[in-house]
Amino acid sequence: MSRLKATDVHLPLSTFSVIRLHQKSKVSGFFLPNRPDQGPMLIEGDGESLVAITLDGQRSFQRFDLAVGGSLEGILFADIHLAVDITSRYNPASQSHLGALTLVENRANLVSFRAGDDFMDREPFPLSIEADAKAEKPFGFRKWSIVAQHEGDEIELWRTEDGDVTSKNGDK
Repeated sequence: MSRLKATDVHLPLSTFSVIRLHQKSKVSGFFLPNRPDQGPMLIEGDGESLVAITLDGQRSFQRFDLAVGGSLEGILFADIHLAVDITSRYNPASQSHLGALTLVENRANLVSFRAGDDFMDREPFPLSIEADAKAEKPFGFRKWSIVAQHEGDEIELWRTEDGDVTSKNGDK
């Protein structure tokens, strides 16, 4: 199996969906909005509410709920996996890294902050993406990527900028 960057290959239409998301959407995955002023996002929708977490830009790792009547249009990769750089591991019980991926009770979480929080208080947000790894104690990774599989190859859709997450307070 090899790993390719999404920008280096043509992806078959079967690897993603062109979709319009609304508050009651029951989907999760990696989302590329149609609007050029919006960057990539992780989407979590349970049929009652839809949460989007921005991955790039000035407000990276900001989490917001899609409002009633609001919608997002774009490309959704629903069948994704998370990959980590094991050299970037840390203990989330003693440190907090905005944008880090944590494993708590065998569940993947993304350290993010709620939109409108002027203090940008970091908190882990549970992801529905399967965490294949088992962790008896909380464990975190500062370097990670989102991958999709196609014909036996991993296609890297997104990775932490410069290979590491940083907080708005400048810590790593």
